[in-house]
Amino acid sequence: MTQFRALVAGLLLSFLSNAQTAAPPAVHDWVRGSAIRLASPVAGHGFDDMQPLKKVVGDARIVSLGEATHGSREFFQLKHRMVEFLTTQMGFTIFSIEANMPEAYKLNDFILNGTGDPAKLIKGTYFWTWDTQEVLDMVLWMREFNKSGKGRIEFTGFDMQTPTVAVDIVREWVAKNDPDYASTLVRPVGMARARTAQQPAFGTAIGSLPVDVARGKTIRFSGYIKTANVSNYAGFWWRSDGRDNKRLTFANLKEAAPKGTTEWYRYELELPVPEDAAAIYFGALLAGSGNAWFDDLQVEIDGKLYQTEAFDFTFEGPALKGLNTAVSGYPTRIDNEVAHGGRQSLRISHAASAPDSDVVDPRLAAAEWRKVVNLCPNLMPGPFRTRAWSCSACRCMATRSPATPAWQPT
Repeated sequence: MTQFRALVAGLLLSFLSNAQTAAPPAVHDWVRGSAIRLASPVAGHGFDDMQPLKKVVGDARIVSLGEATHGSREFFQLKHRMVEFLTTQMGFTIFSIEANMPEAYKLNDFILNGTGDPAKLIKGTYFWTWDTQEVLDMVLWMREFNKSGKGRIEFTGFDMQTPTVAVDIVREWVAKNDPDYASTLVRPVGMARARTAQQPAFGTAIGSLPVDVARGKTIRFSGYIKTANVSNYAGFWWRSDGRDNKRLTFANLKEAAPKGTTEWYRYELELPVPEDAAAIYFGALLAGSGNAWFDDLQVEIDGKLYQTEAFDFTFEGPALKGLNTAVSGYPTRIDNEVAHGGRQSLRISHAASAPDSDVVDPRLAAAEWRKVVNLCPNLMPGPFRTRAWSCSACRCMATRSPATPAWQPT
């Protein structure tokens, strides 16, 4: 369910972006009153304007440095300046990014010891978002800071998305220190490089209800659903969010959601809307493969029927009205061949992928690498740094693929 909500949240961001909804005056006032003005996003301009950040950071040991878009020049310039400030003024010692762990440690070797070409090492982290002049400038500054003797800063990665470097590290270490074990690595290495099974996805038609009509009230939503060969489930969902975009209330059909093949049936749910709600979203959803039809939807607010020209809940028009779709692979359209009450309905569909013999269950791959991890301390010892490096690479492989069941929303 957590992953489902996170995915829905991503769709909401896309929906809001397309809607271009203007922020209310209270939001503008809060930003003006709370923002810390900086003279420049570029590092090397001193820290007088950044002093208020000390109070914001306080005694925190971790500071998150986000970005509204990937690859934008100014965001990473400011990230560089924040690293400069946190390192020199507040004693932070590690910069960690969503990059492959072994590849990031190679870049860290340059930052600590000057080993390698920083531009090539950055390119070796694979993502274009890091392969920019702004990231290179930050890496070069980190190296110069370490050379100055004024402190220490490291560059680390906390992800494991590509097995290439980690596999090479393990194989090279085993070949040098315990050649007899090399043949045992063939199976886990092959599984690591194979494609893993994808988790079930979902498609949804999403809408937004004016919050002023329902704030402090209870919404009852009902509608008819028909399904054909649905592998997971179909259903409705509603949620209300606060001004900080955090979910306040959420409702779906839970165990009542239809799956498999079912005839038209009326479903309903209720959503209490708090007084401090700032937004209300809802949708029809198909999880997994199959076909789901939705028709004759109805909204009641505190027992009174809600009617508006903004939506066509009978789907009798030529196109969807008031609902948006944003998931590839899940065609969402008006169907004039299947309907409950009138001539048409809303249809969401997704074709199941054919079985692929080359696909590996990530749980099995992770289990094979855990065997290697467990044996790692018992293999012929090499230099401590090399041994620790190789064992870390083994652990990366063991955690690269989730050793948990595929997503099962409820």
